[in-house]
Amino acid sequence: MIIRQKRSGENDEDQFKRTVNHYEENSASHYKGFLKFKECFDLLKEEEKWRVCTKSGDEPQEVDPNYKRPMGQQQAKVLKKKPSADNNDDAEMKKEQLVLVRNNMIHNAKKIKYLKSITESAQTMADHTILGVDMTTITPLQKAYYSRKQQLIFERIEREEEDDDDHSNEYDDEIVVLEEEA
Repeated sequence: MIIRQKRSGENDEDQFKRTVNHYEENSASHYKGFLKFKECFDLLKEEEKWRVCTKSGDEPQEVDPNYKRPMGQQQAKVLKKKPSADNNDDAEMKKEQLVLVRNNMIHNAKKIKYLKSITESAQTMADHTILGVDMTTITPLQKAYYSRKQQLIFERIEREEEDDDDHSNEYDDEIVVLEEEA
């Protein structure tokens, strides 16, 4: 019989060796060779889950009534398989997050459309200013500058008209689609 109390002058290692010798001498063959798990025992004996079980002495230890052992592997597997209320809460939270993301996308699309209209208005005002310059009253250097600017404006307007035919109201279409999904 192995007594959990240490003998005088015996440390944990001595007690473990005595236990191993006992099992190897007196036990069935399936206990032989369990010494290969010594490293595991050394690691686990200090874990909270096993601390109550490894206190010295044969008397039953008083366990703190508030003490709760950490969850074991089998209990974790069972809880993982069971659908719980937490899973429903997670699903609802994900739905709320999707709604928030969709609303944010709608808001951003409207903001882009608004900023684009402001940019177009500023560009139109600048174009009108350049196109409205009286070429008869300016110097030849200014005339060359404004002629080049006017030529670039006309080229850009032609390109924009071609692009508008290809991509008419693409931002409006995206906003409508996002609002319909919401």
